[in-house]
Order: sequence, then C-alpha cells, then structure tokens
Amino acid sequence: MLNINISKTSQTSRVDEWIGKHKKAPIFYGRSTIAEIKSGKAQINSKPLPHDAKLFADTFSDKINEKAVVFSIGEENIYFYKQAGKLQEYEEYTINDETHLVKGFPIELIGEPQKIIHAPLVLVTIKANRWMSAGTFKLVDEKKGGSYFGNILAIKYLLSGERQKVFSFQNYLQCLSALEFETFIAKLYEERGYYVPAYKGGVHKKLRFILQKRRSCNTVADKTTFKEGASQQRKKRPHLLLYLL
Repeated sequence: MLNINISKTSQTSRVDEWIGKHKKAPIFYGRSTIAEIKSGKAQINSKPLPHDAKLFADTFSDKINEKAVVFSIGEENIYFYKQAGKLQEYEEYTINDETHLVKGFPIELIGEPQKIIHAPLVLVTIKANRWMSAGTFKLVDEKKGGSYFGNILAIKYLLSGERQKVFSFQNYLQCLSALEFETFIAKLYEERGYYVPAYKGGVHKKLRFILQKRRSCNTVADKTTFKEGASQQRKKRPHLLLYLL
C-alpha cells in the first residue's frame, strides 16, 4: 500500500483536483526532471530532494506498476487507484506555476471514491502521523512491526466491503486511531480516580496526558469550601505526566 500526499505547500491539499479531476498522480519538487531524481542529483533550493521523490520515481518509472495500490485522502473522499500509464513530465500543468515541473502518471481508480465520513477513523487520521503527513510519497508497510496494521485492515475493508477479522486484543488496539487510543488510555485513568483535564498533550513534544489524582470523597471541593490560599494548595496536589518514549 502506498500513500501520496498532493500539495504545493504543507497547508494546501490538492488531492481532489489532481486525482478526482485530472486523473493523474503527481509530485512537484521544483524544476527537477525524472532523470535527475532517479540519478540522485536533483536539488531544490540548493538542497538534495527528500527520499520520497526518488522512491516515487523508482516505483513507477521503469514500467507500469500493476501491483501497487495507491491511496490519497482529499477533503471529502479517499481515492484508491493504480498506475495506468507511464511516468512522465507534464509541462502543460506548469503554466500557472512556473516554479514546478509536474512529474506524474495517469491513474485508474479502484472503485468509486470512498466518503471520509464512512471510513474507519484509523485511516482517515493517518495524516496525524507526522512522518506520514510530512512527506509526499510513503509506503504503508505491512511488515513494519504492526505499525500500520489498523490502516491496512481499514483499506482492505473499504476495497472489499467485507468486515476484517481481528484475533487479539493487541490487534484491536492497533486498529484505534491516535485520538481513539489516547482517549481510551485517558478513560482508563479516569476509572482509577485520576482527573484528566485534557486527553492530548497539545504542542508539548512527546507529552500525551496531564493527570491529577482526585481528592478523597471527604474533601471534595465545591463552591462553599474554597477560601484564601486554596489556589496555592491546589498547585501542590500531585500530578502525573505521561510521556511517549
């Protein structure tokens, strides 16, 4: 399984335009040609191109790759498709944006586009994986230690329409999206008596939760028990920070 993120900036997705309208899977990377990318000599802004560019060229350039199943996530749809023609350079698509030479290939959709609202959350939120969203072309590897187990089952479900079987609790956890997994862990700690003010660490690197042990039932604070110094007392209450290692 392969994922193509189509954008000319990190904030703007153009999946629906290219896959839905033009029926082409492109990469950009400045004025670099396919030959330059394959040779490893291509640069943009005097810097070598990311590995994604060469992986894309090597995967699709020698001949039509009939085995590769590719998907891209647009604003409302998930598109599954295969390579339907040779990898080539499209000068005609650089008229309005001369800083980029489009490299890509024509595609053949596999079935109808799948509505995001009907897709498993673990696949819809795959871009929450920073490694996956930061690049253009990524391999969703079935052999990578189960990291993409849930994503692959979600893809198989959408392509076949058949419910996928899961045989262990560990696999069930792997089928949760990052948000669902964090919420699950937070709920477990809430059941153990912790107060969880937020289920996400936000901008804090590797921080996932801030947990606070609740007071005993005999000293639960309400609006009648607050008095001067209460805020200082609350600051001294023990906190538990969970980090992703």
